[in-house]
Amino acid sequence: MIASADALTKDQAAQQLVEREQAKLKSNETRAILPNPSLKVIAVQLSKMCLYKAEKNLPSICPNYEDLVKYDTTNQKFIGGFVDMPYFHRAKSPVLLPSNSLKQLTDYIVCVDCPNDVLFKSKIITITNNKLVYTKDSDKKIVNNTRYEYIGRAIDEGCGSATIYYDDLLLNDTINYLKSDCKETSFNEKITIKPAWTKHDIKTTKMWKYKMMIEEAKKLKGINCLKSDLC
Repeated sequence: MIASADALTKDQAAQQLVEREQAKLKSNETRAILPNPSLKVIAVQLSKMCLYKAEKNLPSICPNYEDLVKYDTTNQKFIGGFVDMPYFHRAKSPVLLPSNSLKQLTDYIVCVDCPNDVLFKSKIITITNNKLVYTKDSDKKIVNNTRYEYIGRAIDEGCGSATIYYDDLLLNDTINYLKSDCKETSFNEKITIKPAWTKHDIKTTKMWKYKMMIEEAKKLKGINCLKSDLC
């Protein structure tokens, strides 16, 4: 069988796959990515809103990638270096599939603003400008006047991704938390809330007033109210 002159080479087909994945990423919120962490990589990225503000140089409480590059431990020769035009970000990797250079890792590295080929195979930390105060369905029921809220960090059940409000200490802790498969952390996002009991004056309730009326009626049961001033 003669191959068509228009047939894609193996590298071209791989490039098209990467481009399709990139298009999917752009069409969704970054936190909606479901990572398949097959690499020993912790990817650190900005949320869609934080990235937009960084790109447009808008005032923001978000960090930008220039603030985060200190965490990067990749070999930029393969993953891509950082440039500051038109905004600070990682330049395109010089190799087609940079994840291939990371398959043999035995210890975790941190990749800031990862190429998508690496991002989709890594554990992901997304930094947001949201304060991240939330409740879990499992904790919505109030028991013994106690309820729970979570603040600052949300971790998926599979320990494959995290969303955090930016803070250097929290980012460091979350990197180490994901490295340990969510076993070691010094940060507690769970807050116990026990509102003070509300005190009610029982004498103002309808039930109390009804009870008092019955008690009074029992006392006057044998009294002739036409001849007594007790009624």
